[in-house]
Amino acid sequence: MKLQDIRYKNIDEKSKLITDNLGNKIDNGVRELVVLLNYHKIGTTQSCWGHKNWGLPYPWVDIHKKYLGNILEIIEGMDIETENLEETIRIQPKIKTLKKGREVFKGLKNKLKNNIK
Repeated sequence: MKLQDIRYKNIDEKSKLITDNLGNKIDNGVRELVVLLNYHKIGTTQSCWGHKNWGLPYPWVDIHKKYLGNILEIIEGMDIETENLEETIRIQPKIKTLKKGREVFKGLKNKLKNNIK
């Protein structure tokens, strides 16, 4: 196993243990994206895969503000926008629907996967 594979595996395993204040784990649909962002040294703080009947109807991931420049390079040309929150930056699809948002985030996930060296 390559060193980078070990690092990815360590981040992945750690992500399976993370919970929010209610004890909920990272949503399965967005967990791999969170792992890949952290693998690319873009620290995340919160995330959601989106909901049909409550909350936001599209996926989003919050990152530490210091990584704004890094994420802007990655999402350039994609249907993703950023929102400046008090302590973090939220990345989210420009089209705010569950289906389209998830497609856009799958594209981001694939882009990050292809950039693993």
